[in-house]
Amino acid sequence: RPLTDKQGQVRGAGATFRDITDRIARDVEIRRIAVAVEQTADAIIFADTDSRIEYVNPAFESIFGFSAAEVIGKDTRFLRSDDQEEGVFSAIQNALKLGNTWTGRLVNNTKSGVECITDATITPVRDEEGRTTFYVATERDVSKQVAYESRTRQSQKLEAIGALARGVAHDFNNILAGIIGYTEIALDSHRNPQDTESYLQEILAGSRRARDLVSKMLYFSQQSFPRKKRMSAQETIQRALQAAPAPKNVQVHFDDSTSLKDCLIEGDPDQIKLVVIHILENAYNALKGINGNIFIELEMCSEPEQETDTEISHLNESAGIIPHWTRIIIQDDGPGISQENLEHIFDPFFTTQPVGQGSGLGLSVCHGIVKSHGGFIQALSEPNQGTKLILSLPAGVLANDETATSDQVDQRFSKTNTGINERSAPEARVGLLGRKVMIVDDEPAILSILKRKLGALGASISVYSDPRAALETFHTQPGAFDIIITDYSMPNLSGVDLAEKIKASRPEIPIIICTGYSDATMIQSWGQTSQMERLMKPFEIPDLQRLITKLLNRVRSVEAEAN
Repeated sequence: RPLTDKQGQVRGAGATFRDITDRIARDVEIRRIAVAVEQTADAIIFADTDSRIEYVNPAFESIFGFSAAEVIGKDTRFLRSDDQEEGVFSAIQNALKLGNTWTGRLVNNTKSGVECITDATITPVRDEEGRTTFYVATERDVSKQVAYESRTRQSQKLEAIGALARGVAHDFNNILAGIIGYTEIALDSHRNPQDTESYLQEILAGSRRARDLVSKMLYFSQQSFPRKKRMSAQETIQRALQAAPAPKNVQVHFDDSTSLKDCLIEGDPDQIKLVVIHILENAYNALKGINGNIFIELEMCSEPEQETDTEISHLNESAGIIPHWTRIIIQDDGPGISQENLEHIFDPFFTTQPVGQGSGLGLSVCHGIVKSHGGFIQALSEPNQGTKLILSLPAGVLANDETATSDQVDQRFSKTNTGINERSAPEARVGLLGRKVMIVDDEPAILSILKRKLGALGASISVYSDPRAALETFHTQPGAFDIIITDYSMPNLSGVDLAEKIKASRPEIPIIICTGYSDATMIQSWGQTSQMERLMKPFEIPDLQRLITKLLNRVRSVEAEAN
């Protein structure tokens, strides 16, 4: 600027210099950021503290189909789909109120009406004093990725189902071949009762194998819940060895001395026996074609063995500390398992058998059962060194004297045991004498069998193939029956609905619902009352007898207390 004297004459010049290098650099940086925001493939949204949109970039317009003019001033939530998972909006609001960044997946509406799934990050932007002035949201379109992942999962499911189908079909076809074959032989040899009886025993054994295969699949789905009782581990192993005897080329070494009767397990006897059978059958297969040995050991301990890096173990962390454990150790001297296969032996559908031989469910079922009991299973093996499986199962807490025998413990817990004691079979015959039983099932064969078998035990049987007719009869004569046995899945009226309608008239009447399903919702809906029980199909008549006696005894106890 010019410098003048008092008369206004220019006498010189003055200059001021301001360094704007940093400002220019910041301007350049801001322009680069603006260009990046404009050109990025992710949608970017600026919104004020009331969630009203102030700016969107071109990618937003491309992804969602709305122009900037159409969305400026609108609440950001107008984009969100009704299919959005509940609780997401409140989670976003809570995070932003605390000044935190929220990250998650959003389901959005586009202008065309097609849903768009995005991975989103919403960040509060603060001023120099720390106050939130606006929010920045970035959203990446992952719709194609999600669709691809869904197709991949579906493909994997189909592959898994195919593997299951091949294995189950093989096992079931073998079972059916035996049943059909022995039935044909029995029909041809009706003149020789002794031969016919042996053939019928084979048919019954095959039918039980088919039932166990279905049970295996239910256990695998983890929809079957153990009914726990105190039992002897030694007796469980003995029953498993009887059910799955060793082939001629295999020697089983098991100490069945009386000292092992103190090794107890608190669990479902049938499920634990199934675990032992699966492990034995795997060991038999490992020794196929060679002479070998299987060693079974039992021991009690206050704590299970610690896991190591070389063990494949599955520990139920939620089980907590249980003071007494029983360990079942089953070891073979077969060819062993490679480390690569050892890492997968508990995986569903994993099998080293050829295609069509074995469903790959055995050890995964074992894992699920043991875990459901609060225990864990470990596998140790090396090539040419055999395989050892260790089952660690809770024995529960013994009352005062830890040296109690299994019989003493069984008596001690008999009052609270919710399972059915196998020794009560003789009492079941007495319990049915003169009892009036209503049986409801839409399968004529089942009605015929139950009517004949229970009628032979002295019960008065009324059968109904239509649950509506059964309900009408009951309403006409509500005091005419002592117990109701009904199928679960029937047309027109389910067993649960029938039971509820009957209970509305007579809450105290015992009801048994027979089902081939293993459904947790069923347990929750009608398993709370003391006069209702579930019986899994297919069952054997002694199981039904014991359950009937159990319920009738329970009714007697209630009546005695009332009097």
